[in-house]
Amino acid sequence: MVTPAGGRSFPESETGGTAVEYSLLVAFIATVIISAVQVLGDQLILGFQAVIDLL
Repeated sequence: MVTPAGGRSFPESETGGTAVEYSLLVAFIATVIISAVQVLGDQLILGFQAVIDLL
């Protein structure tokens, strides 16, 4: 533990905090992707179908 002038103790490693931050970021990105697919789902299906029809 490192004790700064204020007297509080802080852990030397922030590995756990970093893991939490990355998992929150991944959850946010997944939420954005899922929301976009739900909103644009029908348009995506029509677009893919148009490409399939051209093949």
